[in-house]
Amino acid sequence: MGKYGKREDVTTTFGWIDSMSITQVVQAFKVWPKRSSPYGWDVPGFVTSLLICTDNIGLAPGMSTRRIMSIGPIGFITKELIRAGVLSRSDFVNSVSKLAIRQAQQRINRYCDRIKNDYRDFLARSPEDIAEWMDWSIHSAWVEHTQNFGNLIDAQFIPQFARILDVTKKDLLDLQRLTGSLDAVKHFVRKRPDTDAFNMTYECFLLGTLLRGLYHDYLARQGTQQVAHHPFREVFLPKTAAQSLAYDETNVEYYLANIVLRSALLEKKLEFRLARWADNIRRIRTANRLGYEEIDLISEEEPDLAKKKALKAAKTVGIDVHPRWAEELANALPSAVIFAAGFQLDPYSCTAISAGYYLFSRKIDIGKRVARKIYTRSGYLSRLAQSPPGRISRIKIDK
Repeated sequence: MGKYGKREDVTTTFGWIDSMSITQVVQAFKVWPKRSSPYGWDVPGFVTSLLICTDNIGLAPGMSTRRIMSIGPIGFITKELIRAGVLSRSDFVNSVSKLAIRQAQQRINRYCDRIKNDYRDFLARSPEDIAEWMDWSIHSAWVEHTQNFGNLIDAQFIPQFARILDVTKKDLLDLQRLTGSLDAVKHFVRKRPDTDAFNMTYECFLLGTLLRGLYHDYLARQGTQQVAHHPFREVFLPKTAAQSLAYDETNVEYYLANIVLRSALLEKKLEFRLARWADNIRRIRTANRLGYEEIDLISEEEPDLAKKKALKAAKTVGIDVHPRWAEELANALPSAVIFAAGFQLDPYSCTAISAGYYLFSRKIDIGKRVARKIYTRSGYLSRLAQSPPGRISRIKIDK
């Protein structure tokens, strides 16, 4: 490996990444070269960039403080990321206090009537997107979700399901016992019968997916954490009062994330792909923090030079590369816009960012929203970790 020098320490506590996003990485590797989900390689690229460039990330906590020992590919990659020092071990064990969990649950209860109206609006507004997402979830996630968590229906959400879906708790408890059977879930996945049991399971899984996003958001607010939600959950979250902040992802960072993903696809077996992906991330993180001069993620370059720098960085740390890998996965994704990727932070409060972390800012349009675009001195995504608590999402911005 190359020469290195001391690099400024920018490590702070970041927060959480949605386990559903990690699931998307697994699915993308599992079904390659087929499309893995409605989000294609966009979510794996987002996850890879965050894990490469930001320290102290843990999995968003579940509805219980007890340790959930996952099995299957999701459990495997979680343990690989922890072993590689990429994910925080404490968050896997789930160290959120019982008080914080109780307060988050109480907040969901308090706003249940409003959530019910929002849920109905969501169903009416996005029927095709919901159908596409749920079709993927049933086919690709239901069985493994049941294996990992023991059920498709989260017992902690049964009171909210009853109020929002207008069903009795007794009926939901009966349904929960049914969906605790792996054979019953496999039957649902295979046959998709037009029965009350299947249709209510469908509703509970969809609503539970959205409620988990709210739950993570409330916990992050209380714990002054940042949280990177899965994009499907984002659409159901309430707007924050503070002005959004936008961060460029340098072209080098963008290309390198694609190379890290594509290199892992050299492996034939899923477990080997996941292990290589985690190890690739570890290699880049380690070399970058040691300040190896070949690992230059912070300079904003024109596309051709950025591609060369990304390939050089990968070779330096022993990652197998091919010149076309820097953009192969991005080109396979219809919604991807190369050289226009970035991150948006929606702060939970109006806490100001220290002037030492940006040179200047300007307002930009992100759809119908206006954000303040941050130009960091380094252009380095770990600056996200020195920003206020809030939600982080992947966006396309005009550079």
